[in-house]
Amino acid sequence: MQAIQQIGNGEVIMNNTSHPHDEAVVELLREDSTFADEYLDAAMEEANQDGGYEALLAALRHVAAAQV
Repeated sequence: MQAIQQIGNGEVIMNNTSHPHDEAVVELLREDSTFADEYLDAAMEEANQDGGYEALLAALRHVAAAQV
């Protein structure tokens, strides 16, 4: 899985993300709905920090995948 990142000058770069990590997070979210709430709360609190928007989008993807 690759993530797209746009840097300050408008250049877009691709980053490799850890697919096993994503799967582990989704599994944790499936097992514990309280964790899902805390995970999204933390991601929303950090959304305005550097990289926070991307982290929020990843958290939303993880939670959505756990619901399937």
